Amino acid sequence: MSVNIKNIANHCGVSFKTVSNVIRGYNFVKDETREKVLNAVRELGYIPNESASRLAKLKCKTDGKKNSSGSLKMGCILGDQIDKYHDPYFWSVFKGIEQEINNTGHNLIFFKTCLELEKNPVIFNTLCSPYNLDGIISFVGTDRKKIFLNISSAMPLVSIGAVSGYDSIVIDKTCGARLAVEYLSGLGHKKIGFIGKVKNLFNRYDERFTGFLTALDEYGLERNEEWYRGNAFGHEAGYSAACELLGGTNLPTAVFCISDLTAFGALKAFRQKDIRVPADVSVIGFDDIFFSEFINPPLTTIHVDSEEIGRCAVNALSEKIRNPAAGPVTRMLPVSLKERESCCRYDK
Repeated sequence: MSVNIKNIANHCGVSFKTVSNVIRGYNFVKDETREKVLNAVRELGYIPNESASRLAKLKCKTDGKKNSSGSLKMGCILGDQIDKYHDPYFWSVFKGIEQEINNTGHNLIFFKTCLELEKNPVIFNTLCSPYNLDGIISFVGTDRKKIFLNISSAMPLVSIGAVSGYDSIVIDKTCGARLAVEYLSGLGHKKIGFIGKVKNLFNRYDERFTGFLTALDEYGLERNEEWYRGNAFGHEAGYSAACELLGGTNLPTAVFCISDLTAFGALKAFRQKDIRVPADVSVIGFDDIFFSEFINPPLTTIHVDSEEIGRCAVNALSEKIRNPAAGPVTRMLPVSLKERESCCRYDK
């Protein structure tokens, strides 16, 4: 049975008009009441009459014929930390998603951030209805457990990034870290720092950092906690971490950054302190985003085929939609070293 405004009102013990005002976004409703109504909308799965009618008609048209044309309807949900308009790494992944969707004749219905959907559960219920959508490509991990579980329980889902128990597209971060250490060690560097010592919600360090430490041991290189700085991604985090690093007295001769954007911030800090790259310190990034070859100096980095991540996600979701009973599959994409001009030999 479809849920209507009267059901929501009875569930919350408020008037029909109050529920209507909340759904319409009017701001004169008390915060406590608004939150109560929105929680009921989420819990009961309310969809506005117009949308519900359209979806019901769609259900009648597609029952028994769903996917007969081979065309699937996919949505994309982003994590809160992703700037969907300015993040170059995301846009490269999204370009791959768009390309593969166009190549395969599927349809991208929407891409929204988790926060946008959480703010308006009516939109969430409408967009994420199984009659409106066949499956979701998710950049949202278990850091947003409630919305992740709501989505994954409603329809097939493929995660970009490892999520236990779900189909996932991942990159070999550990291998990338090893390649970076191997390369710097081969140039004669024995004191290697790390910028971007990020932890996840399970209090575990990112695989780029743990892989970095393992590679140091493998090559017999010194570990020094003073050389490991920063706890976030991005150019601002990289800048702050590099400034902290330069506040020490025993400095590394090379630095591995958790991402290219983080490396950009570190390069700015080194430049402001008259630290020459690569003459005084070598810098290596991770991702190989578009801008990396155009900065000064062009950034040596670990190359990730981010467009391929998007293409793999579309194909994996297509397989999951057509075979939902299949067990979860993790697809790991390889990485490689992209040598440019931000690293040099250390012979002192």
